[in-house]
Amino acid sequence: MRKSVFRSLVGRIGAALGVLRPIGEEVFISDETLADGSWGRDLTTRRHAELIGFLREEKVPADARILDVGSSWGFLAKALHHHGYRNLWGCDRIPGDAGPRPGKPFQDYRGLMRYTGVDLNRDKLAPFEPDSFDVIICSEVLEHLEAPGAMLKEFQRTLKPGGLVFMEVPNPQNIFERLRFMHRGQFKRFRPKLRPDHTGHISIITSDILMALCARCDLKIERIHRSFVVWDGYFVLPHRGWGLRLSYGANYLLRSTRNVAWADYPHKDFHGSGIVVWQNAEGAMASAVGD
Repeated sequence: MRKSVFRSLVGRIGAALGVLRPIGEEVFISDETLADGSWGRDLTTRRHAELIGFLREEKVPADARILDVGSSWGFLAKALHHHGYRNLWGCDRIPGDAGPRPGKPFQDYRGLMRYTGVDLNRDKLAPFEPDSFDVIICSEVLEHLEAPGAMLKEFQRTLKPGGLVFMEVPNPQNIFERLRFMHRGQFKRFRPKLRPDHTGHISIITSDILMALCARCDLKIERIHRSFVVWDGYFVLPHRGWGLRLSYGANYLLRSTRNVAWADYPHKDFHGSGIVVWQNAEGAMASAVGD
């Protein structure tokens, strides 16, 4: 009881000072998702707003051929379409009874893209030809898959040379997840569900693990995008982006390096993330993440 009262008091004071903002109910599509410069009031619209900002920062052209892996009912496609992206493709497996909980605002936006039904665990991106896409988006999907490394290889196969992957996964490296693991021996955002039709979050992707997987399939981490912080039902300093030590999600930009030797991969410090990449004496790539 005391803990609940304390959290409520801190939340009210933080909201009054503009330091905290309550996370709203998931609405999937809202005016804020579609507005320029918006940050969204719920987790889904906030993630979509950040992703669209990420694409714009990288100057992805409006006519780029974009594949949304794990596209669900096309909520991201709706936001992308609003911002001028028209050459949209999507793939996912949606069971017949899937959909938002009763009472949730809901609409099927799959008509805004060329949608393909596919079991991403079993078939991955088999319906698509090699060198098909300029950009692949994989937002909060890789952690649900049984073999994330195999899916990264599919990204490489279906990307055009030099193509980009915009990827977001839950961040197990932030201080909140570390403290929870120390206290309970498990992560908050990685809780597998036992229903056979819902895998939950079963694959933990850290920056080092991702770098090792990328090294095996001709992809490289080119950039890590700063993201928002969540604490106990609130956005913290909601209009700021943070590095991996604090951010709720980990947003990566990957680039296809097909036919490029790893020795040509530039030494790089991903500012704000603590990741440093270098070449060791044996010529192999190595990395470290600062604590």
